[in-house]
Amino acid sequence: MLHYLQNLANRWQQLPMTAQIGVPVVIVLSMVFYLFIAEPPSATQTGAASTALASHADASHKVSGHRFDYWLQPATPGQERVVFGRIEENYSDSILIQSPVLRSPVLIRHKMGVLPLQKNQHFSARVKVDTIVGNRIESTLLPKTENKK
Repeated sequence: MLHYLQNLANRWQQLPMTAQIGVPVVIVLSMVFYLFIAEPPSATQTGAASTALASHADASHKVSGHRFDYWLQPATPGQERVVFGRIEENYSDSILIQSPVLRSPVLIRHKMGVLPLQKNQHFSARVKVDTIVGNRIESTLLPKTENKK
């Protein structure tokens, strides 16, 4: 096998310079051509859209190719989702944040007293959306389900 590779390398070096340059150029151009004619991913492949809840999949038959489209969907009552944003107010039983993704204020109710958070601090949590009043979303903080080791 080693003898075969040495012969191949010797023959390659004996080729004229144009042939040595031409072969890799043809290989690269054929790869580029293949990328342009390749089909886009089919709707049956797994992606961000498949992580959507069943109610969202039934409501929208459009399959998304962008991995953040699920998070950019508008909030609906009863939905469990992760929200994040800048804290506007920290009340004794709730937090009001401004969510850039939902483009609205989100009131997050909890039963933990005043949390040690400051205004303009970043906050993220998993919540269950209760109601949507105007452009304000009211939700309940869900407990963490992390395994502590």
